[in-house]
Amino acid sequence: MGTITKRGICFHIIGVAFVGFWLVMIGLLVKRVHFQGVVSDPAFERAVFTIDSPQREWKEIYLNKHKVGYATDTIKPFEGGYFIQEEIFLKLNLMGLDSGVYTLTQSRVDDQFLLKSFSFNMTSGVVTFRLSGKLEDGYLLVETGRGRDRRKQKIKVSTQPMIGSGLAHYFKSRKIHVGETHRLPIFDPSTMAHREVIITVAAKEPLEVYGIKYNAFRLEGQMWGQSVTFWLDENGSTLKEEGFMGLTTIRSSAARAPRDLEGTGAEDLYEMTAIKVNKTLPKPSRLSYLRLEANGMDSARIKPEVWEGKRQRFQDGILEIKREKVPSKGAYVLPYEANGDEMKRFLDPDFNIESDDREIIEQARRISGTDKNPVSVSKKLMHWVYKNLEKRPVVQRCKQEADKGRLDAPDSHAGQVV
Repeated sequence: MGTITKRGICFHIIGVAFVGFWLVMIGLLVKRVHFQGVVSDPAFERAVFTIDSPQREWKEIYLNKHKVGYATDTIKPFEGGYFIQEEIFLKLNLMGLDSGVYTLTQSRVDDQFLLKSFSFNMTSGVVTFRLSGKLEDGYLLVETGRGRDRRKQKIKVSTQPMIGSGLAHYFKSRKIHVGETHRLPIFDPSTMAHREVIITVAAKEPLEVYGIKYNAFRLEGQMWGQSVTFWLDENGSTLKEEGFMGLTTIRSSAARAPRDLEGTGAEDLYEMTAIKVNKTLPKPSRLSYLRLEANGMDSARIKPEVWEGKRQRFQDGILEIKREKVPSKGAYVLPYEANGDEMKRFLDPDFNIESDDREIIEQARRISGTDKNPVSVSKKLMHWVYKNLEKRPVVQRCKQEADKGRLDAPDSHAGQVV
């Protein structure tokens, strides 16, 4: 097996297994969505109040009553609009491992909290993910990485969106009334997701936070397929939020928020969110057909064409999967010569899909050798990934393997798929 550099090991293993897991688990990556189907004219009222001076808020983050992190949120007037900064510190238990995550989101918005530009950074151990962008002439210009790893993408937008971290401040600038509905075009930079979010002011009710009683507005909505509820005081400031994957945030203070993080003492986030089946398949590689009863998927927003293919079908809570017959040879030989644009969208690099990365290309060539049959080469690549990449978010294990300058096959007990 060929060698892999330290940077290659740590980025590609953790970048896929841990960074992706983190984005999914806290509700930031439910489905990659670009900018089709978003309302063309955001139907919300103009701001009534302005924020005239810098404000900073602290929040504690809980996972089923276990404290796993905290966040700070800053806003200040800037060039006729606002500068917003959100920092999140998390200490998560992922498959028995204590994993720290830090994210920093900075954005410039106009006086209606519509996005002008942003930068997003996420760090976990040796892994750093960077994303920045700006609105220009009806396009969102997005850039990831630095130096020779820099990637750019230009995306057409149908309307100027809001950024997710600015949502709380939006309500500070407006009068809130029970029964009203807000339709907001929200953009989340960590996932490149842009969807209209509908939030209803459901009720006004008493709420107590650390011994202080409030007459709070309760707001309810759907964000990226997840139900969310949050409570605001009469000034529009956030008191409490509930929603994604059992995570709850509560208003706190600079002194209280960073204290007593439980980390590995908390419940395992993987175990909480894993979709478990009621039996083990003894020899899955020999199956040609699988029939599953899946509960709780009725409200999932999955396009019908995703299910209704030749290989799988979902109807009335029953998922059927048929094994495809793999041909012995492909319709072309390697290296593939692109003729036209038919295959281009499948081959082009994208965010977190680095098909043009030099190290990935070189390793793929070592694995395929002189084989020119795309079918057998695909099998070789699949088996190499399955055998050699540990399928769990292991920051320390990755570092140890990187120090060796090679990637050994994982232990047989470390093959749980995330």
